[in-house]
Amino acid sequence: MGHYGYRLFLVRVRDGMSRKNLDFGDIEDRHFADILQPDIADSINETLKLEDPPKILENGSSAPPTGSVVRFTALDRKNYELRLDFFHGPFGDGGTLIDPEGEDEDQDVEGRALSNPYRAILWLPEKGTAGILAVEARGRACPYRRILGSLKYLQSTTHRLFVEAGVADRAAVAHFIRNGIVRELEVTSHGTARDGDVLADRVKMVVKISGASKL
Repeated sequence: MGHYGYRLFLVRVRDGMSRKNLDFGDIEDRHFADILQPDIADSINETLKLEDPPKILENGSSAPPTGSVVRFTALDRKNYELRLDFFHGPFGDGGTLIDPEGEDEDQDVEGRALSNPYRAILWLPEKGTAGILAVEARGRACPYRRILGSLKYLQSTTHRLFVEAGVADRAAVAHFIRNGIVRELEVTSHGTARDGDVLADRVKMVVKISGASKL
């Protein structure tokens, strides 16, 4: 059974490929939300095609292109919070749509993207360098990277959002503990050098347990 909810990510804004985290409240003398909102609004209901890197088959020929499409359908703003509705789906996998009732003809989906509706919330501080991106998950699918790629494509400036880390809420941690399976154990030995620096020696041990081993 699929699980639904939101995944949370810590995001930063940087200029181009710079590694310096900028203040969301001071991007070209404006707030980053004031830059991002009109860029997204201008693309509502526009289909954005995000292609994967080209692949080569075993016989040396080029594989059919694959990737995803994103289509923003709604945008709402409250203070420095942006709420997005969008469709996302992969293309290039092929397949056939079959009517369960057997009334309509089958449809070949090759060259088309089979998409699902998603929601996302981008919370930005009035001032500061840390924002939160919440992206809806459907089962194991959570297209947060495609959202960032779409925003990069749309933005009228060189400033970009970067995911720095995932944020695990209490429910996600509880779900992991209930359903997690032990696959690997990492042991860290800490010591102290003469100059006071902490020394860490990591030793990885692979735990092999027959059957399902829950945490």
